[in-house]
Amino acid sequence: MPISIGNRVTEKDIRDWLDANGFVGRTAKINDLELHAIERPGWVQVFEFQMRSKIRPTQISTYQDEESEAELEPAWLDRFGVVLDDERKRTQSLRTQIWVFEDREGQQAKLESVSQGMLVRNSGSNSSALLWIAVTAILFLAIVSLVSWVTWALG
Repeated sequence: MPISIGNRVTEKDIRDWLDANGFVGRTAKINDLELHAIERPGWVQVFEFQMRSKIRPTQISTYQDEESEAELEPAWLDRFGVVLDDERKRTQSLRTQIWVFEDREGQQAKLESVSQGMLVRNSGSNSSALLWIAVTAILFLAIVSLVSWVTWALG
């Protein structure tokens, strides 16, 4: 059973990346965003996802007639993606790296290369361990953030 963790932050990062890289991220349908691998103690995580999106039209002339504009309307494309997220990085451009592929083979090859040396989801018992580590890492990050905020507020 795949690990499905509702991760709105990662989904937003994917949408922002899509917008910046020629896709229409706002209307993209992101499916099966799943944790694939995690590096202890949990700062570095690898996710896989499937998406359905349109490519952003680059130039549409204002002098085109309606028939020509209808032909420029992009079709929906199905793609496969990989997200490498390193919570230790401060800037978003360094923290989250995203790759999108036309086929599952490209996605699987990238998943293998970026998750080397990590705990990878393979079986039910490994999936449970990954879920436990991910939840523990999220709780740890929340506690560290809360302590930092309280220290700042009191100091």
